[in-house]
Amino acid sequence: MTNEEFENQLRRVPLEMPDPEVKQQLLRQALRRARAQRRGQVLRWAFAAAAGLLIVVNVVFGRLHEQRITQITGRPAISRPIPGVAYADSLEERERLMSEVLGENGNS
Repeated sequence: MTNEEFENQLRRVPLEMPDPEVKQQLLRQALRRARAQRRGQVLRWAFAAAAGLLIVVNVVFGRLHEQRITQITGRPAISRPIPGVAYADSLEERERLMSEVLGENGNS
């Protein structure tokens, strides 16, 4: 018997419905899987919501902390950009002072 003959013979065989017990068992398994998937989706959304809430809380806390520190210490001393030449001079002065403190070998 060739494959085609075998397939034709299989197509002619009438299919019966499964036993009611097997059908109930299959339905229970499908329901169990659906519940597990739903539970997984709910957990994923819960973690995403918690992460979003944590980000919002961190941003709000950062802003409040920044405002509080500004109230305590006042505005920054330099509130406008300084020219590049003045900034370079200040870096050179800082390097000179650090060299004095650390000595020739870089440590004292």
